[in-house]
Amino acid sequence: MAEGLIEQVPGNLPTHIRILAYDAWTGWRAGKKEPGTAPAKKLKDAFTESLQDFIAHYSEVTQLPAENSGRMAGLWKKLSTGERKQAYDKVDPYYFSLNNTNFCYQAAKYLEYKIFENEFVN
Repeated sequence: MAEGLIEQVPGNLPTHIRILAYDAWTGWRAGKKEPGTAPAKKLKDAFTESLQDFIAHYSEVTQLPAENSGRMAGLWKKLSTGERKQAYDKVDPYYFSLNNTNFCYQAAKYLEYKIFENEFVN
């Protein structure tokens, strides 16, 4: 299966599989999955840093104050890594495509409505 990366667990259930080297892929060590361990802390720190970078960038470009930071954290958490990068990268095109900047969304609405998925024309 999948070039030796997945193996079927012995038995009569075809849906029981094992991912080889799962710990290495995820950064978890066996028995260390509880919150507060080094990998969990690193993930939390990376998440917080990426959210703060986004908020700072959005506020700098749009000149809007950061509001609803708790809501933004929840929305940011729901986004995939690719969507987070896209949201960050599309702030400038979004803002510069607006005919009237008085109608610029707050950062939380920008994330909630996934405005970053739109195509923008300057």
